[in-house]
Amino acid sequence: MGREATPGSVYDWVRDLTERADPVLKPMKVTRVNVWVANEVVVNVRGKNYWLLNMMDSGSRFVLAAYLSPALTAWAARQR
Repeated sequence: MGREATPGSVYDWVRDLTERADPVLKPMKVTRVNVWVANEVVVNVRGKNYWLLNMMDSGSRFVLAAYLSPALTAWAARQR
């Protein structure tokens, strides 16, 4: 802990996890209800508070969009 991750190492990590998850998730049947719910939470990034805004399908709870904003405003909510 305490070490900065390089953009390349984060990319490699995401690519590796995606390759591992694909065979597990591909056969899953997802029930969507096409009703979206919004969720917002304050997260601290390098000592500053940001709002993490998520839009999810209420049936599957899959995240459809996520946006990190320095302020919780209607403009920020519409960005993604």
